[in-house]
Formats: sequence, structure tokens, C-alpha cells
Amino acid sequence: MKPCTSFDKLTCDSGENEEFGTAAADFAHFNPIIGQAIGALRSAFPQEAARYEAAFDVGGDRELAQRIALLNPLNFISAHAENPQAQHYRIRVGASDADTSLSVSMTLAVKLQNAGHPVDYALMWDQPHSEADYPGEVLEWIDSICAGA
Repeated sequence: MKPCTSFDKLTCDSGENEEFGTAAADFAHFNPIIGQAIGALRSAFPQEAARYEAAFDVGGDRELAQRIALLNPLNFISAHAENPQAQHYRIRVGASDADTSLSVSMTLAVKLQNAGHPVDYALMWDQPHSEADYPGEVLEWIDSICAGA
């Protein structure tokens, strides 16, 4: 569903580009790999490369690297007591999600499980990205946790 370059759009106007914006610019490129790929195509597409290559040259931006690290939940999952985390995780993903790969949520679930956290994970058949839960089930899940407490 996403255009080529996916979340970091060439036009720098996606929600993800806005997420990495700063006080100086509401939208910002954040993926240096795209700049490298554009550079590799420079001889075949010189005008396009000239237009986009510099915009994606963000590899040395330390503040951007820090913001990227802060937004990645995988960087904060651990089993260590000095890094307290939620005791319960429920992840529901629509099996017909056209916005992102199912492997993203599965990676999150596996990382949580490997750190010793119980995870209630399920793919919801024929559901899209934003409707990946059956009505009332999350409340039943919460009730079951509260009843066992």
C-alpha cells in the first residue's frame, strides 16, 4: 500500500516524516539507506539523484539517530528488574493488514516472550490494520487479568 521508499517518502510528507520532524522543520527524512540507494543509481538517473540524494543524507545526524532509537520499542524490552515493564501484553493484528508486514508485530511478540514477558498474540482473520480485535474481547482479557490478581 505504501509507495516506493515506504515510510520515508521522497516527497517527505508522510506521517512518519512528520514524526521525525524538528522544531526547525515539521517533516524530515530519516532513512539514510534510501540516500545510499539513490546514490548507487546516480549514473542511471542523474536528475533524480541530484534532487533526492542530499535530502536523504542523514546518516551522521546524532539527534535523529537518538529519536529513531527512542521510537523503537525493541530497544527497551528486557527482563531486568531495573527496567520495569508492563506485566501483560496483548497484541492483535489484522490478517488482511495492508499497512505493514505481519512480521513486525510477530517480532515484537517474540522479543517480549524471549525477555520472559507473557504475550497474548493473535492474528485476526480478515481484519484490516485498524480493526484488529473482535468487539468486547479486550475487555474480557482485562477482566481475566483482574480476576486473577
